[in-house]
Amino acid sequence: MSDLLNLVRMLARYIRDKPYACDSAEGILRWWLPDGHNFNEEEIEMALDWMAENNLILQTVAADGRVRFSRVASDARLDAILNPANAKKS
Repeated sequence: MSDLLNLVRMLARYIRDKPYACDSAEGILRWWLPDGHNFNEEEIEMALDWMAENNLILQTVAADGRVRFSRVASDARLDAILNPANAKKS
């Protein structure tokens, strides 16, 4: 679970820094993560599913039939994922 949490935090940081980012799972795996990461497509899908279920990202189907992911969470919600200790204090 900690690997999944680390991945969710990486993705949350990316969309926090780039709020208009939108890409497929394949694109996210290739472009949103730092070089040298060791995550695979299955792990990306799990993280994206969790983020969608928790209203952090939105899944939409593009004209080409591919699912795209984009941010819907507020800065505060993403900050709570990125800094859980600070979120508990508020």
